[in-house]
Amino acid sequence: MPVQSATLDFVRRLLHREAIGSLKKVLAKLQPADVSDLITRCTPGERHLLITLLYVTRQAGPVLAELPDETMRQTLEGLSNDVLSRVLQEVGADDSALLLQRLPKERCAEILEKLPPAYADKIEEIFRYPPDSAGAYMNTLFLQFHYRMTAREAVDRMRAWFDTHQEPIYTLYVLEETQRLMGTVAVHKLVLAQPETMLSELIDPDPVCVNDYSSVRDAAETMVKYDYVSMPVVDDQFRLLGIITVDDMVDVMMESAAADAFQIHGVADEDRLETPVGTSLRLRLPWMLLNLMTAFIASSIVGLFEASIQQVVALATFMPIVAGLGGNTGTQSLAVIIRALALDDVDAAAARRGIVKQVLVSLMLGLAAGLITALIALLWRGNPMLGLVIFAAMVLNMLLAGFVGSAVPFLLKRLRQDPAVGGGVLVTACTDSLGFLGFLGISTIFLAYL
Repeated sequence: MPVQSATLDFVRRLLHREAIGSLKKVLAKLQPADVSDLITRCTPGERHLLITLLYVTRQAGPVLAELPDETMRQTLEGLSNDVLSRVLQEVGADDSALLLQRLPKERCAEILEKLPPAYADKIEEIFRYPPDSAGAYMNTLFLQFHYRMTAREAVDRMRAWFDTHQEPIYTLYVLEETQRLMGTVAVHKLVLAQPETMLSELIDPDPVCVNDYSSVRDAAETMVKYDYVSMPVVDDQFRLLGIITVDDMVDVMMESAAADAFQIHGVADEDRLETPVGTSLRLRLPWMLLNLMTAFIASSIVGLFEASIQQVVALATFMPIVAGLGGNTGTQSLAVIIRALALDDVDAAAARRGIVKQVLVSLMLGLAAGLITALIALLWRGNPMLGLVIFAAMVLNMLLAGFVGSAVPFLLKRLRQDPAVGGGVLVTACTDSLGFLGFLGISTIFLAYL
């Protein structure tokens, strides 16, 4: 959870007093994610002082890797190449690649030249992968074991590794001479084994792996499915290249969910709280223009029934209610279907069942909402026919909204488009237009009785 305001105030007082010794003690007790939260909430001047102190105490690398994208970019721009080259050696190659990707290519190349050649090669290897692949997220700093090792030798090697790297080990990756992954051994199984037991006798010969060019989202879903803390990344020849860990995959799932939520409402994933005004304007303007166009379509439909509205002004009172509830119903169906598509590969039969279910739910919601609104209209306006017209229009609109909201994602997927991108805009446009058309059309038919 984010650090408390009291902690932030205390750190600020220590910064202003330049109480370096006390600051070191406070920062040493906090996790990198907590220090990252502190830095995000500090002023630029306070942020610079904290980063300088973290650099001196060799804590800067893990903290920088936890910063939000925009804060990370701004912080990295304020550090020299020499400082960054040292900071990058405090984290794994995957986190180093993440940090360097926030910098211009020219500066990134300059920093890579200052790193040890072997470490720079590992980072450049990650750069070669597509940004949404498992290879781009894998950590190449991991412990390998030969299948001819004994349990005693493996434990000794784990102790030596932990003394140097301070990285927890949950699974042993057992290799053949050709670097092919032979299997895995759980740490608890190793600890309980007799000291002279060979690793080849303890391995799980069919480990769940992910290909280096597989989608990172698929990798994250696989880890969730099998409750893995880490998972090996292999190439087409089943050679072990690295591992992906649950902390990175949690970030992937959270970012993916946030991106889907943003896109449903026409907001780009890059548009964050710290994003410059000009960038936010550029990202939002196309969606605003599309919304404006669909709003004109809905307005033109209303214009067709201008004479009816002039005769029965009460129609204008209930128009937003009919259209608004239809839009809400359509958006709910849209969200349910997009979530299903994100979590599973939905086949044609499941798609039909999903659409039918959403239509039935929307129909029942329409009956309930229509009845309540009709009773309110009757009590308010004293006109039973107006209540019946509103009831019929609301049931029809919410029924259509359920169909449109559930069908649009499948249609977009069939067209090889991301269902989350602009789906909300399309559904809202349809429900508004159909809602106005249905309500005002039915009202016009029964205009003499209103």
